Amino acid sequence: MYDELAELYKEIGTYIFNAIDEDWVEAWIVAEIEFEDAGTTYGRYARELPFDKPGDFKCGYPVYMMFNKLRLRMQEIHEEPWTRAVYTLKPTGKFHLDVEYGPLEGHDWERDRLLTQKKKEQLN
Repeated sequence: MYDELAELYKEIGTYIFNAIDEDWVEAWIVAEIEFEDAGTTYGRYARELPFDKPGDFKCGYPVYMMFNKLRLRMQEIHEEPWTRAVYTLKPTGKFHLDVEYGPLEGHDWERDRLLTQKKKEQLN
């Protein structure tokens, strides 16, 4: 299990390194996942510290799936799934992962989940 977590951390870090095509001093991906099929990810990076305006990089479906898998594996250890994670990376490869538990503020994920389920049912 811990080897699989280490591999996921490495995959996320490698994704960040490959996604940014200029010099940077810190980068991070935020994942907000309330349900397995409802969530979002986005990436930011700082060109220099202190930074005023971070740059953006794409975090599409593959990144969402990496974080969802990470969430499920961590749930096996901690029992409760986290709802928000921030993976912060330095160009040296040093990283830090912060996770938060509990409902996300300001977004109706249950509504999104029900709408997604309804759309899937309509397609079948």
